[in-house]
Amino acid sequence: SGYNAVFIGLNKDRASLYRDIENRVDTMFQKGLINEVKGLLDKGYEDSYSLKQAVGYKEVLMYLKGHMSLEECKKRVKQNSRRLAKKQMTWFRQDARINWLRVDNYDNIFDLIIDTLKLVYKD
Repeated sequence: SGYNAVFIGLNKDRASLYRDIENRVDTMFQKGLINEVKGLLDKGYEDSYSLKQAVGYKEVLMYLKGHMSLEECKKRVKQNSRRLAKKQMTWFRQDARINWLRVDNYDNIFDLIIDTLKLVYKD
């Protein structure tokens, strides 16, 4: 490549990551995930491969079709989101080019930004 790229990965302990995932899923539902999926269905995207495969969308689609309760839907979105995060971390850990920073080692975002910039602008 003609570019001098710097790869930076952000990581945190698994329990904290999973807690953040669960909170994010709750927020997604609060902000209208179900209505978003309904809107996509209304626009004719029911047979879309992406809709049927994307975490969050595929579970809501099953809920809307009456195949599971809302609580089961939320539980599965959380579970599948955790699985996806684990799969992504396994994939990215194999890449030796990535400079990993543990976000839970920082008291504030500014110190994390400074260390990130040090990686980007190192001589």
